[in-house]
Amino acid sequence: MGDNNFLNRDLSAAVFQNVRLKCARFDDVDLSAVNFYNADLSAARFDDVNLRGATFRNVNLTSVRIDECDVEGLTIDGFDIARLIAEERARRG
Repeated sequence: MGDNNFLNRDLSAAVFQNVRLKCARFDDVDLSAVNFYNADLSAARFDDVNLRGATFRNVNLTSVRIDECDVEGLTIDGFDIARLIAEERARRG
């Protein structure tokens, strides 16, 4: 398929539909304000990623693991997750 590297390219407002990006790598990429619809991100890994202000709706989070993350202000179905974690840590002593 030719050149599979997109280095120093501006793809702003591009539309990707019915595209396979399996095992693709995104490094130093600005994906702010993008929309994912009907996307399969299973087994994806997110390291040093800024999701501030992101919204997740109708998302399958089965077996998702979240470690070493700032969850201040994170809510799930209206529940303050940072508060719940703090309460559970205090309970466990």
